Parts: sequence; structure tokens; C-alpha cells
Amino acid sequence: FCMPGHRCEHNLVYWRNDEYIGIGPSAASYYDGVRRKNIPCLESYVTALSAGQKPPFESERLEGLTAAAEALMLSLRLSEGVAIEKFIARYGGSPAKLFPQTTPRYLQTGILELSSRSLRISPDHLFTSNTVLADFLAEAREIDSAGRPLGN
Repeated sequence: FCMPGHRCEHNLVYWRNDEYIGIGPSAASYYDGVRRKNIPCLESYVTALSAGQKPPFESERLEGLTAAAEALMLSLRLSEGVAIEKFIARYGGSPAKLFPQTTPRYLQTGILELSSRSLRISPDHLFTSNTVLADFLAEAREIDSAGRPLGN
């Protein structure tokens, strides 16, 4: 929620699922499908750099429906929602094709709105959107655990 013309450009990078690089202790990055978080301890971080080593970090590669669900979860936080063409190009199918349980259910109830360009959460349902977002992630886990390839 922001005043017109005063959107937080910094957060839009996350919500559009764009890549970003974080530098320093506890900094997070998302690049080439890998989410990475540096250790939070300043002393350990500096010690590693001083020794010419990479500071310790945790990372995970986002793949398959989990990556697509995360993109939906992030983009559906925006009033404009998910750009359908961009989503299809990146993940190989529309939200309705990739998430055949969640998408139609929320379209039928009017919680999700579909246009020729975007899928978004109805403005009347923004305060309850976490349920929708969690359902996309749950369906992705369910389908991924069954071993179904992305887009099939």
C-alpha cells in the first residue's frame, strides 16, 4: 500500500522475482535461480575475507513448480499481479496450466482476477491473500513430490 508515485523500487525487485546481489553479513542474493544468504556473524565474515576465502553462506536452487509458485507468491503481492506472457515464457505454462487446482478455485470465487495480460488478487481480497499464496506453494510441493515435470 503506497501513495501514487511513491512505490518502493527496492522491494519491487523482489516482488517481480528479478535477480539481485546482496553483499555483507546476512545479505541475501537471488541470481541464476539460486537463492543465497551470507552468514550473519560479522567477525566470521571478515575473517573469511581476510584469509582470501569466500564467507560462509547457505544456498538453494529454485526449480520446477516450486520456482513458479514462488514467482506467483511474490508477484501476486503487487496490485498489477503476474504478467501472464512473462510467466509463460519463464515457466513453460500459464498459472492455470501449472496449478490446475489452485488457480481455477480462486478464479471461480473471484479472489483471483484474470485478464488477457495478468493474473491478480482482487483488491477486495488483498488482506486475505496469504491463504492463496500458501495454496500455490502447497500445490507446487504436492506436484513436485509426485515427480511431475514442469508444464505437464
